[in-house]
Amino acid sequence: MLKILELADIIKKNQLKQLPVYDFKNSKTLYGDLYNHIYDGDITDENELAIKMGFASKGDANYRKIKHRTYRHLRNTLFLVDFKKQDIGEYGRKFLELQKLMSLIEIVYGFNKITIGLSLIKEAYSIANELDLPLIQLQLVNKLITVQKHQFDTSDKQIGFLVKRLKNEMFLKKLDIKYENKEFDNTNDLKLVQALNVEELSLIAKSHYYILQIDYYFISKQYHKAKQLLEKAINQLNQKLIPSRIKTFLYNYQLVIGIQLKDISFGEDAIKSLNHSIQLSIFNSFKILEYKSILYFHTKEYQ
Repeated sequence: MLKILELADIIKKNQLKQLPVYDFKNSKTLYGDLYNHIYDGDITDENELAIKMGFASKGDANYRKIKHRTYRHLRNTLFLVDFKKQDIGEYGRKFLELQKLMSLIEIVYGFNKITIGLSLIKEAYSIANELDLPLIQLQLVNKLITVQKHQFDTSDKQIGFLVKRLKNEMFLKKLDIKYENKEFDNTNDLKLVQALNVEELSLIAKSHYYILQIDYYFISKQYHKAKQLLEKAINQLNQKLIPSRIKTFLYNYQLVIGIQLKDISFGEDAIKSLNHSIQLSIFNSFKILEYKSILYFHTKEYQ
């Protein structure tokens, strides 16, 4: 109850009455009219849009005011959206919920509401721990120590462990950028990657760790080595909650490696996994059919 009392003390009755929640589906309002035209994409020229809405031009002061207010209302409404119902995958839904909690923590601590602040931090830490995000975990621990002088049952050893994971994550991200910019040293930089202890890496760091090596082996046509490492990566990462884009990336590699090795079952497993990991749409359905055609063509399974 104390948490609700603290929230009620922040959100006054008059503020609740003035809460800017708008029905953007209602085109009878100027906000709804602007939103619907933009969302439907029926007018692409802004000047034409302003005139259709009854303004002189896009430079009209009243039109600019409506546009600014619509932006502000949409921005505020975004904070109220329940992302649990969005088709963005479990990782995406939890990550967005975590970002909401991080913002709420700053707001309630701004009003010096300790009870709700501690509750939100524990909730956020639990999600950050599940998603294996050392940077956010450290931010939350730091918030507790700084604001409340609260240790949050986190020892110096645990903090050191999180710091090390974060350093490794940043290090691998830098190497990934070097790789993208074609500045990656296939001898020295690759050795630095391979020297890392994979068990000390966060999930995001592990994805960089594996993908950098798999890509190197694939480009150098060492397909069997690439396959062995890929199988290890999929086995490790699939046990955790990871972004669907990483899964899709790995399964794409599985498919092309299967094609190069003429390994139909390996490639077919990739297609099945892609079917489950990507958002279903007409485009993606055709893409999967295209992958199947390429696989069977290269392995001469024409039937």
